[in-house]
Amino acid sequence: MVEGNQRNIPRVRESHAFVALFGRFRLWTSDGSEVVISNRRARALLAMLCLAKGEAIDRDFLSKLLWPGRFEAHAKASLRQCLLDLGKLLLPCGTEIIVVSRGSVALRPDSLSTDLDTLEDALAGKKYASVMAQLSVIGTEPILDQMDFGDAFNQWRARYSANAEIRLHAAVETAVVAMERKGDENGRTQLHSVWSARHPGVPEVAAYVAREGKARIAVLPFQSVGTREGQGYFADGIVDELITALGQVPQLLVAGRTSSFHFRDSALALPKIADALRVSHLLEGSVQRQGERVRIQVHLIDGASGFEIWGQRYDGTLDDVFALQENVAQAITAAIGSALGIAMQTPKIQGMTQSKPMISSSKGVRCGHVTVLCR
Repeated sequence: MVEGNQRNIPRVRESHAFVALFGRFRLWTSDGSEVVISNRRARALLAMLCLAKGEAIDRDFLSKLLWPGRFEAHAKASLRQCLLDLGKLLLPCGTEIIVVSRGSVALRPDSLSTDLDTLEDALAGKKYASVMAQLSVIGTEPILDQMDFGDAFNQWRARYSANAEIRLHAAVETAVVAMERKGDENGRTQLHSVWSARHPGVPEVAAYVAREGKARIAVLPFQSVGTREGQGYFADGIVDELITALGQVPQLLVAGRTSSFHFRDSALALPKIADALRVSHLLEGSVQRQGERVRIQVHLIDGASGFEIWGQRYDGTLDDVFALQENVAQAITAAIGSALGIAMQTPKIQGMTQSKPMISSSKGVRCGHVTVLCR
């Protein structure tokens, strides 16, 4: 069955195929003929590759995400068959779209484009009339709608979708500010109105980035896992060090400790906290200390939507806690830079001269230049 391109979204890239990621996933050849993929897992597989464009996805990861609950061998066999079937279905596109290796699966560069690509290209090229036309067509349709293969898949989709929305939000707000500076009040109003229809009530936190050339972030108090006496102060010391480290990054503005700690155990939704602190991102996490072992979990949150866009766990010992802090701080800046398309300078943690970078005693815990008393 072949249908025309009913969405009629403008294409700004020459490619062999075109994909709609917003709303229901669809695929067309370069001549506008739709390629129907009836197998929902094959459709989801291609959709994941399009949304994670430029990344190779691990085959084991794909088999677990798309065939949850199956034995590992069965899931891997199902993925192999799915890739074979998908390869045959994509023959009308006229080129090899999927590159399969022993350990991963990826899209061949420039083999197709998506409606997300065209929208981002139009924003980057300052083709604002095209941007508004595309946003009007897309409306409020979510990315990869009607796809559900369980919690793990849904979490992956939510993270990558949120990443895309964050990039768009930052680019739209940059365009709004540029129009305002040029005196194009009519264009600014129209673009803001079209974008607000997609994200009603979302605070314009990305405008801070556009105006200042910097991303604003607040490090919220980390949760202490466990009940060991003094552990809460240990976690606060880690947060203090992260605030100090991130404050060294020229492209970041970091909310002060007093401001961010005001929201300890707050019942407010994360977007409300971000709006109150006037930041584009929030960092939250937890710290667990058991003897000499330390575990730090961190989550980077988009302040506008409240979606998690990056998360990681770090394990170490008191002997290498500064290395842990440096890894965390560098990973955070890389994640923010990736989300906003900003090249960021990585921070450095200033270690101590003692043999152990963190010293625990009955009087307190010293984290770098910060000493927190254990009461």
